Amino acid sequence: MNNTIVYFGKQFSSQTILSFSAAIIIQESNLNLNMKLSICLTVYGAFLLLYSIIIVAIEATSFYVGLIFTILPFLCFIILNWFAIPQPSEAVIREILGENLWIIERDRHPLSGENESAEEDTFAIKTVAHRACGLDAPENSMAAIKSCKNKGSKCIEIDLWLTADNIAVVFHDDTLERMTNGFGPIKIKTFQALQELKLAFQPEPHIKQTFVEAKIPTLDECIKFCLESDIKLILDVKDTSDEMVHTLLAMYKRNPVLYRRVIVSGFDPLFIYKIRSADPQIACSMAWRPEYFTSVSFDAVHGSKRCSQLLHRHYFSLVMDYISAWLFNHILFYLLGLSVVLLHKDVLSARTVARWQNRGIRVMAWTVNNKTEKDYFVNVLHIPYLTDTLSYTH
Repeated sequence: MNNTIVYFGKQFSSQTILSFSAAIIIQESNLNLNMKLSICLTVYGAFLLLYSIIIVAIEATSFYVGLIFTILPFLCFIILNWFAIPQPSEAVIREILGENLWIIERDRHPLSGENESAEEDTFAIKTVAHRACGLDAPENSMAAIKSCKNKGSKCIEIDLWLTADNIAVVFHDDTLERMTNGFGPIKIKTFQALQELKLAFQPEPHIKQTFVEAKIPTLDECIKFCLESDIKLILDVKDTSDEMVHTLLAMYKRNPVLYRRVIVSGFDPLFIYKIRSADPQIACSMAWRPEYFTSVSFDAVHGSKRCSQLLHRHYFSLVMDYISAWLFNHILFYLLGLSVVLLHKDVLSARTVARWQNRGIRVMAWTVNNKTEKDYFVNVLHIPYLTDTLSYTH
């Protein structure tokens, strides 16, 4: 009996399908093995460098010292694999973000137009509403989220803090001055006190309009609306306390559907590790930009503003930047089991995207508000982008 499967108008035998599936499994196994070997060699090289420095510094030629520093990298690699958390399945990420734009382009035949027509009907997130598009409505507000829905957005990024009475609210800054008519740290305010404040809208730096009806929403409000509207969420967690870890874990227990609707993100690798070690089914991403410790923000074109003018603090921050960048690019992504990395738009290139994609990790660019840049990331680099405005989208 000849069992066949029809796909896009073509017939494939069961034997062909099985062979194709086996090839995919072998390819994924090789990818995982290559990743582990790459990490092992990286750690080994780092420790050999450290060993060389120590040899020169203390003029030690002992065989035992050399033996320790030769074996130590392999011990670190074993420990790394012991504590590393596996990624959620690709099927889960595909349900949240759709098909991988980069893989669609990689597999496209350059002389055929068949894949182009298939891509038009494929669900793939290209645009993520950053802070629910704070240039279109008060950022992180229900008004902004509803505006995103009305404009057809399928994925929204919002920011999280805990109030003094441990209620998760959607807000970006650690203080209230910029976005409300209040002042002081948000963490010391109760939810009731926050509800008395008015949210501001700043489409331009010199403009600050107050919206009487816009209040700081709770995470539960946003989750309920987005689930009803079939909108996927990226939760950028600003409050990395243990209380926030427990709050998010409880949220997933109450709503198991969130495993296939939400990605938890942040800059703090320890927070992400706490989340994923407690529940490895939760899909997570990590955001990264250069000069995280030395600069208030990063801008490759106009330059960055230093965090500290004190020379010793600045040089210490420089060292921390180098260490954190090395760890992020070589070890942390594997240890945390990241599914996505959110990278600053000014440091992205085709080579950078390919390196992460070959590790089985998707890439998103942030924050992209220029039409030309939006076209570049989607049509040239083939990755989604986070944006503050939906005035022009893909």
